[in-house]
Amino acid sequence: MIHHENSILINTIQTLISVDQVFEVRALGVARAYGSGTDVVSGFFQYDGQNAAEIAGKILKINNATGIYFTLNPVNPELLALGFNRLTISKTGGTTSDRDIIKRKFLPIDIDPIRKSGTSATDTQVQLAQKKARDVFAFLRAEGWADPVVAFSGNGFHLLYPINEGPDDGGVVKNILNVLAQKFDDHEVKIDTAVHNPARIMRLYGTVARKGDEVPQLQIYHRLSKIISLPSN
Repeated sequence: MIHHENSILINTIQTLISVDQVFEVRALGVARAYGSGTDVVSGFFQYDGQNAAEIAGKILKINNATGIYFTLNPVNPELLALGFNRLTISKTGGTTSDRDIIKRKFLPIDIDPIRKSGTSATDTQVQLAQKKARDVFAFLRAEGWADPVVAFSGNGFHLLYPINEGPDDGGVVKNILNVLAQKFDDHEVKIDTAVHNPARIMRLYGTVARKGDEVPQLQIYHRLSKIISLPSN
């Protein structure tokens, strides 16, 4: 399983991160080795075109987090000084803020099944989110949008549309997400309108989503996130 995760994570870095790009990795709900409670663990990595396996190996040493995430958009390289190609317990102010983003590289659409906070989705809920993602994909293609990167988050689906905008987009991304939510949200699946800010972290594909406990009799599982498809051109 670890080898499988490693190969998917390496592919994620090579696919979504540009050479010399700096990005933050942030692990939430990391159980402490001694005592009770959890920590946020974070660090900043610079992909040099050759070190994807090295980065993936460091990330996958964290196997007791509820979720591991990354910044989709390029981060100011100066933040490497907070944790240079390594992960450590995060301190106040030690993670990426909107002012630390250089540009917007992706417009993310996060399609998630509605469920109790802090729990993983059932198989049926995953299927409902997949159907909704296909509907959104088809609608935007019909509107003339280029195809996105499609990814499975472990509970729902992400459509990542490449863009090239400044961090301050005048509310364009926020407005697009609100319009899509009004059109596609229902009582079972919703589009997350909160992912509009430039420093938003998203599931790091190749890591496992571990919200809550697994309940096999209810088909509630911790699932491996992964990139499903890339634009054909």
